[in-house]
Amino acid sequence: MLSVTMLDETLELQKALGGCVIFLSLFLYIKLSRRYALNDK
Repeated sequence: MLSVTMLDETLELQKALGGCVIFLSLFLYIKLSRRYALNDK
C-alpha cells in the first residue's frame, strides 16, 4: 500500500514538473520568436 502511494506521488510530481517544463519552453519560444521578429524588421 505504501509503495503504491509513493508511486502515485512521484507520478503527480513528474506531471507537475513536465507541465512546468512545457510552460517554460513555450514562454521562452515566444520570447525568442518575438525577438527575432523584431530583428527582422
